[in-house]
Amino acid sequence: MRTQEVEIELAVPAALPPSQEMLYRNLILHALEAHHTGDLEEIEGRIPLLAWQEMGSKAVLIDLICCARSNAGKFFYDLVSRALLPGRKLQVSLFCSADFFALPQQRWSWAQLCVGFDTEEDLFAARRNFSSLQAEIKLGVVSLFQASRLLEIQGLAGHEKSGMVQERLSLLVQRWPGLFDYDLFPWMQHFLISCSQEFKAVRELAHTVRMVSTLYLFCRSLRAKMEERPDRRHLKLRMVRTRLHLPLGTKEVLGIFVGVNFLRENEVFEQRHVMKSIRTLLPDAQIVDGSSFVSDSRETRIQLLYLEIEGKEGQRIDQSDLEKLRKELPQDLCYRVECLTRPLFMPRNEEEVMRHIVTLSKQLRYARDLPQVVISFDQQTDNDLLFTFVLVRILTQRATSLRELFQEGKTRYHFVAERIRKVGSVRGKHPKEAAVFSVRIPISSFLRGDYSVDLYAARQSVLQEIVGVLGEVRDYNGGMIAKEIENFRVLKEALGVWARDNELLLENFFHAISPNEMRTILPSEPLKTLFLLLLDLISDSSEGRKRTILVHSTSSDAVYAVVMCEDARKRRSIELALEEEHFTAPRLITSHVHAYDLLYVGLIYFTEDPEMQASFLRIVQECC
Repeated sequence: MRTQEVEIELAVPAALPPSQEMLYRNLILHALEAHHTGDLEEIEGRIPLLAWQEMGSKAVLIDLICCARSNAGKFFYDLVSRALLPGRKLQVSLFCSADFFALPQQRWSWAQLCVGFDTEEDLFAARRNFSSLQAEIKLGVVSLFQASRLLEIQGLAGHEKSGMVQERLSLLVQRWPGLFDYDLFPWMQHFLISCSQEFKAVRELAHTVRMVSTLYLFCRSLRAKMEERPDRRHLKLRMVRTRLHLPLGTKEVLGIFVGVNFLRENEVFEQRHVMKSIRTLLPDAQIVDGSSFVSDSRETRIQLLYLEIEGKEGQRIDQSDLEKLRKELPQDLCYRVECLTRPLFMPRNEEEVMRHIVTLSKQLRYARDLPQVVISFDQQTDNDLLFTFVLVRILTQRATSLRELFQEGKTRYHFVAERIRKVGSVRGKHPKEAAVFSVRIPISSFLRGDYSVDLYAARQSVLQEIVGVLGEVRDYNGGMIAKEIENFRVLKEALGVWARDNELLLENFFHAISPNEMRTILPSEPLKTLFLLLLDLISDSSEGRKRTILVHSTSSDAVYAVVMCEDARKRRSIELALEEEHFTAPRLITSHVHAYDLLYVGLIYFTEDPEMQASFLRIVQECC
């Protein structure tokens, strides 16, 4: 059977005009004739097929025949025009393509393009390059994935890459309809419009598809979890290695996907929060410039982020650091959601200020007595914390005026002397001087890891500044605070590396100790034991080992228990049950923290009686 005798049926939805249909038939027959050595079944076993035909000294006609595939002709056109003469995009003089049937139930694609060259040297170079380009064309018309890879290497324009992203996503919808729905495409549109051309240009097509699909799946998963537990914080995290194709070469970076839900209207979670969390684990980690993407929806209360990081001076994140991030970053990120606080309006109680002056004045009975200070928190603004401190001192002949001591430029913070006056004397010889100062300090210096304001630390900083100016003073209303800070410091030293790795958790644990006065008098050893038990239970929960009931330990003088609770109601039920059996303070010490969206309650009961210890544990177990 000769090719001229082959019946060609064009695969078009409507009939073409007879002249055009005949033209296409003849062109396809001509392409088949170039490869026909037997019957069509023999050709079928050899496709895809390519034919190179030189038309004079400066033009070439190239034919392609392959099994029908969506956009095979477009791929053929794009690759030849970009790669036949590398570094130069050729001007194609003629291009046409069509799908046709030559065998029953066997649909083939045909494409033809004509390329002209300015010089014979260009034609010679194109002839030489075509021999190696044939393998890439044949590979691309067989595999959509390989086609996108080959075009990406040649450099896709932004709109071309967007089109190929849509193709890939269409395949995902068809292959996994349970995971992906057609609302994926509006989400893709939002992503591609939000990202700059530079962002899309340096990232591989496969990774762009991964970004769109991963963030889409994060959003669906978070919505489902929020419907089930709207009162819980839910977090999604994924880390993948990827490559950036930069002008100076290829760089490997670590891509990080994060999704989180908001519980309140005034919560914020941005790139800076993620990077602060990462740097607590990898201090040298750096964000790749221009790599971040943020999509938030206040209607759905979901925040989605993507960013890329690298090591110091652009180095690769090694495997041990990656494993550390995978293990510890999820818990840390949950603490980083910032809750914006509205500025406080709380006019100062002048009667209270006068009472402080009178009280401090009574404390000065001898000429050698230390200056007396009361420090009070006044106000919080968006950027500053405002404190008032009342100072009463013995005024000696050589004493420098307070306005001069606290004048601007001599102190770290901005002190304003509101009033200074004499308030009596010691034994009629040494006058007492009282002063009221306001001090403004930057709030940014006292933000904890979860972006709450550490007023304890801010107050201590004000006190240290006063001591730096006046020398030793007596902190009249800060004795308990100072003792708490000292006990916390001792506890941190006792815990060592556990304290450094769980700093925020330890702070929350210590300041939740009840009764409150126990923070100042309880030795560090019992608290260390309880905190380590707490870490054990949290670690079990994070790794999927559901020891949800109880971790306990006993010593000669105390019994310890840590319970994982779903919510505060179980905590209250445990406390009530213990109270009914007369397990109460000061022998009973409790603390609680939130981790991985669960409440953990720690208890210590001090007793040397083994029967009481057993009874304590039994009650706690029954409540669980």
